[in-house]
Amino acid sequence: MVGVEKVQRPFGQREYRLEFSRPTLAGDHYKFTILLPVTEKVEGQRGSKEIFTDSDIRDLKRLFRQDLGGATYFELKGPPPIQGDWVDKRGDVVIDWHVRMEIYTKKHKVAITYFEELKARLLKLAKEIRQAEQEEIVIERTSVSFVPHTPLEALLTKQREKLKDLKR
Repeated sequence: MVGVEKVQRPFGQREYRLEFSRPTLAGDHYKFTILLPVTEKVEGQRGSKEIFTDSDIRDLKRLFRQDLGGATYFELKGPPPIQGDWVDKRGDVVIDWHVRMEIYTKKHKVAITYFEELKARLLKLAKEIRQAEQEEIVIERTSVSFVPHTPLEALLTKQREKLKDLKR
């Protein structure tokens, strides 16, 4: 289309054929949980460093809506709700504040590849561009099964039938 510029994908993330991975919220799926560090502070030093900005978080939200239909975000107004600390390679204690994101996908290898690439791109941004101490970005993958949707009337009818059987 002439005159329409293609919007650049956040963090340089490649496009995937994610129709195989979009969640259906029925049956077996993956849940990817990201603990995204937004600030870090080396214990004993003054001040903290911003790692991922509000703009980065908005870009991630846009990416997940576009690619996977959305995500769940644990974020509050004010300081980030999750804190963690770790010892870096020099032996310094680094304190991170995180936001948490959860994204569901169908169980498919393309979903794993998608999040492996995203993790590498986020880590590169944190280390090379933001000059953060960040040695790792936590992205956890778990297998989940969704509770099936059964109409309430069907559930009630099943219970009545079980009671009738017990009385016989």
